[in-house]
Amino acid sequence: MTKSKRHSQVLRSYWGEDTASTLIDWLNRVPRLKNDPVRTLIDLQLRGPAFPDMDPRPAIVRHVNETARRWRLALVPIAAMTPTGWDADWRHKPTNKAHPLQLLAFVKALHLASQGLLNRVRPCGSQQCEKFFFARFAHQEFCSAECQRLHLRSTPAWRKGRADYMRRLRAGIKQREERALKIVKKGKKR
Repeated sequence: MTKSKRHSQVLRSYWGEDTASTLIDWLNRVPRLKNDPVRTLIDLQLRGPAFPDMDPRPAIVRHVNETARRWRLALVPIAAMTPTGWDADWRHKPTNKAHPLQLLAFVKALHLASQGLLNRVRPCGSQQCEKFFFARFAHQEFCSAECQRLHLRSTPAWRKGRADYMRRLRAGIKQREERALKIVKKGKKR
């Protein structure tokens, strides 16, 4: 008999997260390619919210069409036999214009865009981290809780609050020590 997992132990999967994994792997790859069309597409998508007075859609459409033309992207029907008959599928025509993983990442970015989820692929909000991640929630800014803590601890407001807290803590410790010392001195006088 297998033991069932508690709700907190079950790994959750979010819409678009599995599609984005290949794209994220490509974007976080080291060394990064200069003028990478995949990175350019993500940067154009991210530019929209940063500049509300500028519409990024024409630049995105131009970039996608130009990349597809330059790489000579095409779909090819592939037929295969199955135990009960046959099946057909669409595959990308092989091209030597792009790295296979780059091509796959570009296609996955297009899939996410068609689902309205490409804006969920974003760089981590921490200055120390340069990773891209898939934001499970629209308000998510950091790739991990650790990056979020590092970022928050670097803000002036947090530092001021921490300094105030430490000042109060040290003052409280000093008061307790003084009280304890008075009690000890009273005990010796008797």
